[in-house]
Amino acid sequence: MENNGKVKEVNVNEMSKFRMVLKLTRLFLWTIRKRTWFLPELNEITADELHDRMITNSKLPLLIDTRGEKGFAQAFDMKGKKFGHIPNSQPIGLRELMHKVGNLPKDTEMVTICPGGGMSLVAVDVLVNAEFEDVKSLKGGIMLWEKRGYPIITTSGLEENIH
Repeated sequence: MENNGKVKEVNVNEMSKFRMVLKLTRLFLWTIRKRTWFLPELNEITADELHDRMITNSKLPLLIDTRGEKGFAQAFDMKGKKFGHIPNSQPIGLRELMHKVGNLPKDTEMVTICPGGGMSLVAVDVLVNAEFEDVKSLKGGIMLWEKRGYPIITTSGLEENIH
């Protein structure tokens, strides 16, 4: 486009944010329509697999909680019940993730986490598009993790549900 004889420059970060918002909107609308998350090409790890790795002291992946700082500290499920976060996970909100992609190690396995498992799939998609290779989403999210009785840290900082 021309503007007084000059070519208008497009900010790449603004375009990336715009594309992410479009992707989130499309995924949200698809979810409402189908009542399911459908991203078959993205990798997932089950709560059982992740927990087994945690108790065997094998090399843990980088755990990214996509709720961000506020949701990480305090969140509620659909029934108003409080739930916490997985030990050793780091809060990086989905919106923040695009800005922090350059600061994340590309040679480290990562597992993205959210309450139900859907938004973490979007985070996997963002990371895969940023050329990270070993990225997985926690299938079923923290809700399934907690239902299985695996350790969580509540906002009080106390670990619960340890088996």
